[in-house]
Amino acid sequence: MKSKKKHIIWEFENESISGYLMGTIHIKDSRILEDWQLIEECVLSCDVCISETDIDDLASASGINKIFNENADLETDLGQKKYAKLDKLFKKSFGQSIEPFRHMNPFYLVNYITTLYLKDDIPYNQDELIWRLAKENNIKQQGLESVEEQMQIFDKMDAKVGLDLLLKLAKNWSKIKKNTKKLLELYLNADVNKLFQYSKKQAGGLRKLLIYNRNIIMADRIAQLEEGNKYFIAIGAGHLGGKKGVLRLMKKSGFQLKRLVAREEAVH
Repeated sequence: MKSKKKHIIWEFENESISGYLMGTIHIKDSRILEDWQLIEECVLSCDVCISETDIDDLASASGINKIFNENADLETDLGQKKYAKLDKLFKKSFGQSIEPFRHMNPFYLVNYITTLYLKDDIPYNQDELIWRLAKENNIKQQGLESVEEQMQIFDKMDAKVGLDLLLKLAKNWSKIKKNTKKLLELYLNADVNKLFQYSKKQAGGLRKLLIYNRNIIMADRIAQLEEGNKYFIAIGAGHLGGKKGVLRLMKKSGFQLKRLVAREEAVH
């Protein structure tokens, strides 16, 4: 018996626009390139490539300055004793000091730490690869959210919550490693509903701020895109599923969506 593999890409259209919506994962693991030929075909067939935010802006000096804040200092916020302990654990687990990250927003640092547990065998993550493909082929690029808007989300969070989360991670490296591997497995299986459940659980009490509110913003902006173009839209896979996910919101606003189905695979 054979079943067809489902991709984490949807074809969409309404009366004004059409294109593809893809769920991405922000890691540099070559296994995410399994469907690259299809992704490439979809991107190259479009007029505009859209990411969660403008990746060039994020990578610019001003974007980096928004992630690193000289006024924030982990050693000052945690205290010398806790900071020294965190640095020791960081060196033991990752072979590097936490010192280069002492001025990083703690929530960004938490996200960075989770990626350290995954294989890092390609130079760019999935979003960056798609962005570079569009740029190399002179396809117009834009972000659904600005870097400033994403920074405002972190500004609304209680800094103490981020610091507590960072310390909690430091005490449970093995658990984080297990959870991160589970995330990749869910992604490779293209299970958007379980990816949403995972993201919701990880976000905890911040799920409204980190997931639900942003889903509404992204779905609204997709619906308001300039008419007459075909778009390739890449957003984090955790934003797609669930009753408050972007897929459901797009359907409610009048979009027709069809999930892409790929090659046949034998089921044993």
